[in-house]
Amino acid sequence: MYHFLQSGFQRVLPKRCPTCPDGTVAQAHPVCSTCWAQLWSSVNPYPLNLSFAQGGTALLPYHLPHVTHTMRSIKFGNRPDLAVALGGLMAKAIPVPAVDVLVPLPLRADRYYSRGYNQAERIAQGLKAVWGLPVAVNLIHRPLTIQNFGTKAQASRAESDRFGIYGAYEIPEPELLKGLRIALVDDTLTTGSTLNAAAEVLQKKTRVADVIPLTLAYAVRLRS
Repeated sequence: MYHFLQSGFQRVLPKRCPTCPDGTVAQAHPVCSTCWAQLWSSVNPYPLNLSFAQGGTALLPYHLPHVTHTMRSIKFGNRPDLAVALGGLMAKAIPVPAVDVLVPLPLRADRYYSRGYNQAERIAQGLKAVWGLPVAVNLIHRPLTIQNFGTKAQASRAESDRFGIYGAYEIPEPELLKGLRIALVDDTLTTGSTLNAAAEVLQKKTRVADVIPLTLAYAVRLRS
């Protein structure tokens, strides 16, 4: 009910731009035109290669203030529309990967309940709108257990505490993934441990042909 009422108010009231203090946005746009242009100018693809997923891309440097504000709005500001729009931006900014399906990284149940949506799924929907690739949301699950309910977000965890999450994912029907080339979609790359844990399960528990990681932002600086 809360999310329904909140979305209703947002349809009636002018939307504030999530990336600047002054702007308001037209109903059909996720941010003001100035900030949208600024996001486009910030596109700086970062090659994404993990232990169990290679050949991927992260798009926007998280340390830029307008990118930080945008990503926080996607995760904590009830702006699934912005996630879809930026998924479309990403799809227009990088080549279509050689994959069969887009698989958003599943969100923990308590976070899904508090947000009302999975931001990775909305980013994948934006990619789909441009690339025409299907989105599958049930191929990989994050089961509700004592171990993964209420744990800290990856960005707030100590570096040495981010790698014990292999058991956080499961594949309910591994036979459905045989031979598939999968793009694993998430919102932000920090250490890569969350994406890598999901990719490891896909590689070890199924017969997928390939796993390619895609993230909208990356919280690591490019080496000069």
